[in-house]
Amino acid sequence: MKKLRNSLTQMLDYYSLRLAQRFNFMIFEDDAYYFINFEEAPSKRARSYLALEREVNGETGRVIRFDSLSKIVSSGMRLGFLTGPLPAVQKVIKITENINLQPASTTQFLALALFRHWGYPGFLKHCAKAANTYGQKRDAFAAAAERHLKEKATWDIPTAGMFFWLTLRLPPCMDSFDLLSTKGLENGVLAIPGVAFMPNIRKTCHLRASYSLITEVEMDEACRRIAKLVDDAWGSQLDLAKT
Repeated sequence: MKKLRNSLTQMLDYYSLRLAQRFNFMIFEDDAYYFINFEEAPSKRARSYLALEREVNGETGRVIRFDSLSKIVSSGMRLGFLTGPLPAVQKVIKITENINLQPASTTQFLALALFRHWGYPGFLKHCAKAANTYGQKRDAFAAAAERHLKEKATWDIPTAGMFFWLTLRLPPCMDSFDLLSTKGLENGVLAIPGVAFMPNIRKTCHLRASYSLITEVEMDEACRRIAKLVDDAWGSQLDLAKT
């Protein structure tokens, strides 16, 4: 799964596709934030596995791609779309019918009417507008982080999506999960600890913070509180050292 469109270089994409062909395995490309991309030039945007497969392997059929309307239309619609080889798509349809029958008919009709009204150009225009909105929020959160977290954490500016991945400068052996589940809750900080994204469930100093729904004032306060958590973590270590 690609994370925010910048976790894998195109060379690694090529390598993954060639391995899929060589060892005959499928690639499931879950890319919910593809259309919330902040790169102004389309040429700078990472190309999907689905788009690269024929170019790299000279054939298609080993990539199944998942996209979502939750991030670009409405999360309440609970709708997405799947692209891939027909036999695989047919199997997914049968499995879905046996598990939950289908998504709500009303939201499906609403989505269909919306897409017919937009057309493909209109859909892309809407996605660009949504990306611009989230891009402004991204910039505001980056500014707040720069004000409050410059000495407390490190981060990369995301090129897509609605999250910041922060690496806190915590004392050795301290875990962001323990920090967020105790002092974080006490101080009104709700973020996802890095352990949730680690396959081996190891301790980390990372957290994922969302900027999608909060205002600039709230972003500033959030970063101030995160900075305080880091300061308090070091303070508690000093207190332990004195005892």
